[in-house]
Parts: sequence; C-alpha cells; structure tokens
Amino acid sequence: MPSQYSEKKPFFRLRFAALCAALALAIGLGAGPGAAAPLAYVANNGNPGIPGNVSVIDTATNTVVATVAVVNIPTGPLGVAVTPDGSHVYVANNGLGANSVSVIATATNTVVATVPVGSAPAGVAITPDGAHVYVTNGFDGTVSVIATASNTVVATVGVGTNPFGVAVTPDGAHVYVANDDGTVSVIATAGNTVVATIPVGSFTLGVAVTPDGAHVYVTNGPSVEVSVIATATNKVVATIPLAGFQAPFGVAVTPDGKRVYVALITSSQVSVIDTASNTVVGTPIAVGNEPVGVAVTPDGAHVYVANGFDGTVSVIATASNTVVATVAVGTFPEFMGIVPPAHACKSSDATLKNVKFPATGEVTLDFSSPTRTMNSIQLLGSTNIGSFTLPRVVGAHSATGGDFKKADKTKPASFEMGVSFVNPPFTCAIDPTETTLKITTGHEAVQSVQAVPRSEHYVEIDNGQPGLRWVRIEVNGKYARSVSLHSGGTVHVDLSAFMTLDQNTLTFTGEGKAGSFANLDISDSVPGKPKLPKYQEAGTWSRLMLEVR
Repeated sequence: MPSQYSEKKPFFRLRFAALCAALALAIGLGAGPGAAAPLAYVANNGNPGIPGNVSVIDTATNTVVATVAVVNIPTGPLGVAVTPDGSHVYVANNGLGANSVSVIATATNTVVATVPVGSAPAGVAITPDGAHVYVTNGFDGTVSVIATASNTVVATVGVGTNPFGVAVTPDGAHVYVANDDGTVSVIATAGNTVVATIPVGSFTLGVAVTPDGAHVYVTNGPSVEVSVIATATNKVVATIPLAGFQAPFGVAVTPDGKRVYVALITSSQVSVIDTASNTVVGTPIAVGNEPVGVAVTPDGAHVYVANGFDGTVSVIATASNTVVATVAVGTFPEFMGIVPPAHACKSSDATLKNVKFPATGEVTLDFSSPTRTMNSIQLLGSTNIGSFTLPRVVGAHSATGGDFKKADKTKPASFEMGVSFVNPPFTCAIDPTETTLKITTGHEAVQSVQAVPRSEHYVEIDNGQPGLRWVRIEVNGKYARSVSLHSGGTVHVDLSAFMTLDQNTLTFTGEGKAGSFANLDISDSVPGKPKLPKYQEAGTWSRLMLEVR
C-alpha cells in the first residue's frame, strides 16, 4: 500500500473506508422524480483540513451536478445506500467521533436528518421495502438498525470484530455482514438476531448478494481471494483466487447476476468474475489510483469505481470492459449508491402464467417476477363488474385468489389489473400483451339457506355428471369462498371463519353448462364422518342440489 496514502489517512481510516466501500456499494433501485438518467452519490471521505462531502454524478453526462455537505469534519462520510424509492440517501459519517448517519433528500440534495449510531460507522444497506437501514459500527462490533419512518435506531445487533461490509438479501429476510476477523455474520431481520457465523478468508471486507439471493460474494484482503457463500446452507461453496497481491476491496454484482466486479486497491485495477464458473475472466481493467468502491448501474451497462487516491470515479462499459470516462469528484472518494430514473414497465416485470376466469367465481393468477418484490394487485379498469375482490400477494413473487361478480349476468365483462412493486415502487399492467381479460357469459344456479346454526359450518360439495365448474359461497351476504370443481369429485369446505352469527344465511351460486349440477351437504361433522341423523332425515336444507337449467 503506497506510503503517501497511509500518511494522509491513518490505516484504520483507510481500512474503514475501503471496506465500507466494498460492502456499502449498495445499488439503490429507486426512482428519482423527473430524473433523466441514474444519479450516482459518491461519498468523499475528505482529509485533515478538508471536510468530506457527497458528489452527485449525472450518469448521462458523467458530470458532477451537485455537492452535498454532510458533516463539517475531515475524513467523514464513508458508506452510502439509497432507499428503494430513490427519495433518500443514507451516508455513514465515520470521522473524528461523528458516529452518525446523514439522510439526504434527493429532491433537494440537502441533509434532512442526522441519526446517531455506534462508533466508527462504515457500511450501509437498506432493506428492499425501504423500512430499515443496517449500519456497521467498526469499533463497537455492532450493527445499528434504523427505522426510516422515524430515522431512529430501533435495534443494535452484536456481530464479529470490526464489521465493515453489509448487504441485504433481495427478499429482505437476511443481512450479511463482513467482519475483520475473517467471518461473515448473518442477521435474520425478523428478530434482528445473528443466526449464523460463516468462516471465510482473512480480513474480510466487501460483500454483495446476487439478484436471485442464492449467493453472497465476499472479498478477503490479505488472502487475495473472493469467497462465495450459498445462502441456502450458509457455507462457502467456492473460493476464487486473484493473481498476485491485489488486495480486493469493493465488490458488486451485475443486475443479471452473471458478472461480479471487484476493486483491487493495490494494483489499481478491477477484476471481473463469471458467476457461472466462479473464475476470473479477461484481463484486469486498469482504473484510477487505489480503487475502493464499486457500483453497477440498474441497466448493467456501466460500472462506477471510486478511486480514493485520485479523487476520481472511473466509468467502465460492461460490454467491452473498458474505461469510457473519468469523473473528477471530491477528496478521497470511497463508495457510492446509484439512484436510477423512473422505471418503465416491461413485460418481464410481471408475466401472467395461468388465468381462470369463469362467469362467476375465483380469479386465480400466478405471476413470475423473480427479480422484483410485489406489493399488491390493483384494478386498473373494468366493464360490467359489479363487485371485485382483488387477488392477494403471497410471498414476494406471486399472487393468487380473489373473486368477482358481474353487474349484468347476461352480458360479457372485462377488467384490467396491475401489479405494484416494492423495489422500486412502480405499477405495471399485468402482462402488457394480455391486460384486458374477457369473462364468458356462462350459466348460473342459486340456492339460499337461512337460519343455519354456527356449529353447522362444514359443507360437502359432491359434483354431479355433468358437473358444475365453480361454486361461490356467501355467508350473510358477504363473499366467503369460491371452489373450483373442474377436476370433479368431492370437495370439503370449512366456513367456521365466516359464520359469526348464531343463525346464518348461506348462499350458493353454481356455474356451468345447462344440465350440470352438484349436491351440497351442510353439517357439523368433520369431512369424511357420517352426518348427524337429523340432517339425513330432514331433507330440507341440510342437503341441497345446485342445478343449472
């Protein structure tokens, strides 16, 4: 390591900065209002007598368009992360006892809050829902958890020695922390507790998670290698050696998950790793003097590298892996976060895989959106729809369920739905090639039963020949369940969650071709057990027939 760098900055300062860069090079997938191109926020650590600040680069022109003062102290800002919606940037202030995180509003590029954290904060990462910020505190051996709603610390988690890099998995369930003692701590965000400690190489610095959440790439300085962790087992599944003494620091993964870019501080280069083979590909890319932080643009077209000793940022075109621009920034740039422009909807954002739309009944939707976290399903427009219960998001990448009724049962109906995402927050029509979904007219049969005791909440539907396609069930005038009978046979339904009155009214609506039918039994018996004699003898409302005429 060049002596002049150490003279300007004590070794622990450099170590924090570099590590932070490696780990805190979080790519913020948020939308800046009216932004024409992604903006890169670069933390300039400063120097004694030169306070640190944050440079804002317009990536369309590769020029600095703003400089934001964060703390009026030398050697200050280090780690950077951007909220998923692109509205705020969180910057760790490490120098001279600052021990805080500055919050920058991207709309005005001003500091709107300062949050006290632990000693020597370095790496910063934000959960995909934007609700929490995780900050490593080097001297404390802890991670501070900030709630973005209040900008206050809501938890402090003990990890390994001198934690630096930090990254959150795409599902927001786990946080990976690189520790100076050659380990990686895994924090479960549900309870903010350490659930695993993984041995890796020595002097662990940077950390980055692949877009599918399957692997974590960790840089090990003196070991001159990159460790690959499988998140399913939290074990090292590969170790990638780097040639010579190249001291890897910052690390970032491309949005398609195919390449990993690693900053090599001692050789002033960037290495490229192919994730399919976990090998270094091509010749290391020469950049500025002592590169530290690395970040990739949301489209994967460019990699931005902070060169600490040069006071510059190198821009690498990923298509050719050559430097296409060099941007002068502040003193000792360390790491950065990127705020992309507003998202344009693409068919790959939400692909409609399976749809069932009868005249009445359940709407079943299966979505495939592997790189985005879904928030909700929205009704964008409709014709001849009387009532509509939207499908529910189940997990991060799928939605199912829901119900609708036509206003006029004799006329066709159609509707258009959209899906909103958490990271970044935007809404797209579901599968733009099939946004308007037609509903066939169909035929219906309706039976209503009154004064059903709360205890009689089991319904057995025995489909006939020919059978119904769907049965919709309402309890006391409110939708309860829709049952698909496409596969035939007998279906059991428990309505205990919906029968809240002592005496209940059940309404069954069946849909199918003319002449189709199903038999319904109502009882207090567990499905499969004999019904009570009184229901077998009554022959009134205990056994119903839904027949389409």
